[in-house]
Amino acid sequence: MKQLWSKYLAALLALALVAVPVLAAERGKNKAKPAATEKSPTAACLDCHGPFDKLASAPPNFVSQSGETVNPHRYVPHDLKEIPECVSCHKPHSADPTKSELDALPKPNITTCFSCHHAENFKSCKSCHKPH
Repeated sequence: MKQLWSKYLAALLALALVAVPVLAAERGKNKAKPAATEKSPTAACLDCHGPFDKLASAPPNFVSQSGETVNPHRYVPHDLKEIPECVSCHKPHSADPTKSELDALPKPNITTCFSCHHAENFKSCKSCHKPH
């Protein structure tokens, strides 16, 4: 009887060693696959207009409402490498716009910049605010 019980346990162990990996593989197949992530609007913009570092290093050619000429393409906050959403300032256009479509686009809206540059100029924060 003891020998029969040992054979039974050995067979059960062998079955478990085969069944567990097979069941785990099947379970993995049946899991819902994550949905394909869509590109963010900024990533889509940078496909044609990027890379962002190229935009950020361009010479200042945007004349702000305050009359200052700036390059508003900056990381926000400036000391981190976070790219702001393009649609915060720019109205999206079709993937292959005509010249007339581009001419009809409104001038970029830079009010997003003024959430930090609240004096509505592009002076450094440190020029008005003392560091902590």
